[in-house]
Amino acid sequence: MLLMSRVMVLMISTGVLSSCAQTPHECKDINGLLKSHGVTDTPAGLPVPDKSVEQWKAELRQAALSQGITADTFDKALAGLTLDNDLVTATQKQPELVTPVWTYLEQRVTPENIAQGKTLLKQYADVVTRINQRYQVDPPLLFAFLSIESHYGANTGNKAVIRSLATLDYYNYRRAFNRQNLIAALRMIQNGDARPDQIKGSWAGAMGMPQFIPTSYLHYAVDFDGDRHPDIWTSFPDTLASVANYMQQAKWEAGVPWGVEVNLPSGFDYSLSGMDSQKTVADWQALGVKTAVPRDLASLSSEKASILLPVGKNGPAFLVTDNFRAILRYNNDVSYALTVGLLSDNYQHDTPVRKPWPRQETPLTRKEREALQILLQEKHLYQGAIDGNIGRGTTQAIRTYQQQEGLPPDGYPDPALLDRLRCQ
Repeated sequence: MLLMSRVMVLMISTGVLSSCAQTPHECKDINGLLKSHGVTDTPAGLPVPDKSVEQWKAELRQAALSQGITADTFDKALAGLTLDNDLVTATQKQPELVTPVWTYLEQRVTPENIAQGKTLLKQYADVVTRINQRYQVDPPLLFAFLSIESHYGANTGNKAVIRSLATLDYYNYRRAFNRQNLIAALRMIQNGDARPDQIKGSWAGAMGMPQFIPTSYLHYAVDFDGDRHPDIWTSFPDTLASVANYMQQAKWEAGVPWGVEVNLPSGFDYSLSGMDSQKTVADWQALGVKTAVPRDLASLSSEKASILLPVGKNGPAFLVTDNFRAILRYNNDVSYALTVGLLSDNYQHDTPVRKPWPRQETPLTRKEREALQILLQEKHLYQGAIDGNIGRGTTQAIRTYQQQEGLPPDGYPDPALLDRLRCQ
């Protein structure tokens, strides 16, 4: 009887334990998580003007005059101005999905774009040789920028920049930034560089073949064809020289590649990856990092470089130099900078990415990235804004979490990482 009781107790205890083991851990719902932290899909609201059109224009005129714009320039440039209310809607467009790196590349590093770049390099060989002599920036790089920014000048934008920037200023949308560029555009007109009707570009004010904003135009645009006015809309010599000037000021180093695809050794310490970690090329080689294709790096042995993992440990790896950082100065986006680099390489020789991209992994949406930040914040690993932007703070928090969990600390926010956080 006593034995039977013990058996029954053991059976009941085992059943309870088994039941507990089979109960799945409840995962946090992303929408509920965002809602509980006050994060919604609804924009904060349309930009709202803080004064009447007449009051705004008078105040803008005074601000322009105080910065050296003449009354004549201001009055002529804004005569008959009508606001472009379509821009108000444009300011509210927040892309929910991120284009995967491989898709971004494949849409731009195409046989057609490569062939056109090669043709232009030959067509303007004399010009780019002289530009290279002056600015010490490799010619293929210049055309790579133009390919991405405007399809070699075919798509430069048709919005009147003065009207666009004035509208954004009136609606108090990023006013400090847009007013600075509006006054810069007025200065371009005052300098005689362009007429108001010539200054056209995107709705946000990016202009011409290189898509310079007006402040960038004043800082980097140069006259290279000898007409005394930098023309980034129709003049290839002026445009190419202007981009070269930009890259020179971004500290581009002639003769140094932007980077090269590499294979990482087994057991590689992924905490060493990322743009914040630099070693000499020789040091990386000593750790077992090898180029994906045969390439002599002896001349670069003392160059500082970083291991870039655009999609984490499961995707291609690149050894990138400070010239990659110079490209990021033009547009601080890894997909963009990789495209510039690979396009410029492909103008000279076939340069495919060797390691397959992890196409089965869908990049996190903005909502998922926000949820990831909240979950990291709850673990006291992240203290930044819940904005869905995976910057230095979020990346470091991810690395710390991965190290705590015994995962390779590549700092990449993939769906598996989000699920692990949600379901703990």
